[in-house]
This record gives sequence, structure tokens and C-alpha cells, in this order.
Amino acid sequence: LASLRVSVLGWPVLLDCPDAELFQYVESLYGGLSPAHAAPEDRFRLTRNVTGAAWRGEGGSGPAIELPDRAAILSWLDDELTVGAQHRRPDLLFVHAAALGRGGRALLLVAESGGGKSTTSWAALHHGFALLSDELAPVDPKSLQVHPHPRAVCLKSRPPDPYVLPAGTMETS
Repeated sequence: LASLRVSVLGWPVLLDCPDAELFQYVESLYGGLSPAHAAPEDRFRLTRNVTGAAWRGEGGSGPAIELPDRAAILSWLDDELTVGAQHRRPDLLFVHAAALGRGGRALLLVAESGGGKSTTSWAALHHGFALLSDELAPVDPKSLQVHPHPRAVCLKSRPPDPYVLPAGTMETS
């Protein structure tokens, strides 16, 4: 059984995934999060269903779910972790934005879905910016501090030249 212990904005979570190929995707998406040092509050388990034809997700806010493919089960996990973090951190404002950092300052790229936040972030990484968050930026409304929420940049299409993807980039549907 392959497991990954992560801290999602201070929420200790255990991600179990016995399927080696799927675990590689889980690790690439969430391996950038801080390791959890406390005992996990929640455990998520991703497995194949009994027939092996679909993926099964357990844990989080609802009953176990079965989904048809790897992309769907990873999307479900991302939603569960996002909603779980929002419930556990009511002190933060979660902005639908990419967050970049440089020189001790943060820059939020706010746009609707498909507006180019992730693609612009990917390009900015090639010019000295650090990725704080892709898709959701947790902001402390009192101090305006942007909290890092690192995970893989999820692009909907290939970026333009010269911002090519590195060899070994994982793709899903």
C-alpha cells in the first residue's frame, strides 16, 4: 500500500493508493504539500472497484464514490481536499486565483475558469516567480498574507513556445 501524508493548510491528511500508477499521479499532484507531522485527521483511499472497471474513492465529506477513470477520481480527490481545507480554515478567504510569489510579495491572477491563470503561471515560473497556488489562493483577510497551497499546475492545453512542458509530464483526459 502506497501512502502519502500531507498537510493541507494545516489539516493532516493520509492519502492511501495501492495502485502504483495512480499513486504516481497522486504524488505528483500533492507531493508539494507540506508533510503531515500530526496524526491524520482524515484518510482518503483510492482503489479499483471490485470488477476493476472503475475507480473507488473513500473518505471526505460523503459516501464512497465510483468513477470511470483516473482523471475523474483525481478530480474528486482534489474537490474533497479543497472543500475540507475550506471548512477547517474559516479564518481564510479562498480566492479563485493562481498565486505567484517573488521577492517576499504575492501576486494573484484572478480570472474565470479557462481564463489563462495556470498557463500564465507556468510562463511566470520561467521568469523567476514561485508558485504559491494554482486555482485557489488562501488569503488571510486581516493581514492580506497569501498562504502557499502548492500542488501541480493543471493546464487545460499545452502552453505556447517557449514554455514547453518538461519530459515526463503526466497527462490525463
